[in-house]
Amino acid sequence: MTVLFICIIYFTPYTFSESETWISWGTHVFRSEGEALDGDKANILYHYIDEQIDRASENPGDDMYSVLLNSEFEGRKLTKEEVKGVMVLTFAGGRDTVINAVTNSIAYLAEHPEALERLRKEPEITGRAVEEMIRYFSPLTQMGRVVTEDTHVCEHAVKADSRISLCWASANRDAAVFENPNEIVLDRKVNPHVGFGFSHHNCLGATHARQILKILLQTLAQKVASFEILDYKENIEDLDHFQRKVGFHNIQIKFNPLTK
Repeated sequence: MTVLFICIIYFTPYTFSESETWISWGTHVFRSEGEALDGDKANILYHYIDEQIDRASENPGDDMYSVLLNSEFEGRKLTKEEVKGVMVLTFAGGRDTVINAVTNSIAYLAEHPEALERLRKEPEITGRAVEEMIRYFSPLTQMGRVVTEDTHVCEHAVKADSRISLCWASANRDAAVFENPNEIVLDRKVNPHVGFGFSHHNCLGATHARQILKILLQTLAQKVASFEILDYKENIEDLDHFQRKVGFHNIQIKFNPLTK
C-alpha cells in the first residue's frame, strides 16, 4: 500500500506528477534528531520549499505558494521567510500526521475485523469512529515550546528558557477524562480529545483531516471484506526515556474485496 498525499494539489501546480518526490522523502521529514539522514531529509524539504517559493514569485499561479506571496498582513505583503514558515507548518500538519492516521487506522481494522464489520453495518457511527481513532492514535504526539518566564505547570516549577513538551498523546489517554482510555470505542459518545489542539490553538487542517479519515473508513467499509498485513516496519518515536509507536515506516497490506 502506498499513501498518496491528497493535499498535494493545494501546494504546487504539478498535482500528481509531484507525488513520487513527496513519497521519496519517507515518513517524518521534519524529525532531524537522532540520525544524520533525518536531518538531510529535512534540508531536502526546506530546499524544495525554497524552490517552489522562487518559482511562484517569478511565475505566479493559483497554487498555495502564489496565494501566500500575494497575501497581506497588517498592510504589507508576507516575506519569503514568512511564506516558508507557513508552508513548513502546512507540510508538517498535512503530511506526516496524515501518514500516521491513515496507516494506523488501516492496521487497526486489519487486526480487528469486527470493527470493520461494525462500520459496514452501522455507517452512522463513522463520525464518532474518526474522532476515536484520532484520540487513540494521536498522530501528533507532542509539540515543543520554550518557556518565556519563570512559572509553574501544575506542581512543577519551570524556569524561563526551558524547553517543555505539550504531550497530546498523554492527554488523550487520561483515565480521569476517558473511560477505558487504552481501548478504541468506535461509538464513544463523549470524546473531548485534544488531537487537534483546542481553543485558538486548534489545528487549521482539522476539518480536512476529519474528511480524509471519514472517506477512508466509508470506502473501506463499502469495498473491503478484510485485510492481510504482509509486512511492516514500525515507526518508534524515541524521546529520551519515552518511547511510543506513532505509525509505520512502511506497511504492506493485501485488500480482500467485498463481494456482493
